[in-house]
Amino acid sequence: MDFGLEPENNLYDSNVISKLKMLRQSHQIVSKLDLSFNKLKGRCLKHLLALESLQILNVSENQIKIEEDLESSSIIELDLSNNNIESEDVLVLCEFLKENKTLAKLNLSNNQIEIGGAQALAEALLENKTLTTLILNDANITDTGSIELAQSLVSNNSLKHISLKGNSIKDTGAKAFAIALSVNTSLQFLDLSFNRLTTDGIQTLQDSVQKKEVDFKKMLKITYLNKSPKRFEKLFGHTGMGHGINVYPFLSRADINALGLVSKKLNETSMKYKKFQLFL
Repeated sequence: MDFGLEPENNLYDSNVISKLKMLRQSHQIVSKLDLSFNKLKGRCLKHLLALESLQILNVSENQIKIEEDLESSSIIELDLSNNNIESEDVLVLCEFLKENKTLAKLNLSNNQIEIGGAQALAEALLENKTLTTLILNDANITDTGSIELAQSLVSNNSLKHISLKGNSIKDTGAKAFAIALSVNTSLQFLDLSFNRLTTDGIQTLQDSVQKKEVDFKKMLKITYLNKSPKRFEKLFGHTGMGHGINVYPFLSRADINALGLVSKKLNETSMKYKKFQLFL
């Protein structure tokens, strides 16, 4: 029984709130709801997120604004794209992001995020530790907003996927992301296509991605030449059993163990670089 909580069902906030009450009374467990293409204004959003079992919520293609504080102990994916969300709504949403411990994917595409919203999101990313995917396509974000977001990536180690396609980001924003990429270790996907980048901005980003792998290999070489297990331990957390006694007979067993771990880490890091996707 879904109580009519469906997409394209001509639902208003009052309808949804009423149906949620019946849903609770039935003790039915709902983990996913799609309420896209209805006529929601946002008053029901707080009630939807309060569902303890709800993990995935799609309320795209409505007329939602966010005016009330939000809470959720279970939501993992939230799609708010194509609504009436503006920077002041994002401020309220970001207070939720700072406290939330479950949300992994957030889509705010085709809203008016603008500079204020981007700044608020950047601040939230400094505190949020669970968000892995942030989609901000066609969100009216300019260089100033993109710089704020890029700077947050210097400290944020949870975000893996960020899409900023179709905004008004120029070379200054691209260079800010290039700096962030040089130190960020978690991001695997960055989409800056359909912005206002010139060949200069594009080249800066590409150079930054390529330099990350070169720097890692250089660090490995220096570490190997020093042959210091403590250096390995500092870089990678601990030394572990490895192979290569016959290959490196002049090294101590501690060095050999450390080299085994470094080899493993190099393979893992190389795979990560292969997975990294940059769209321009």
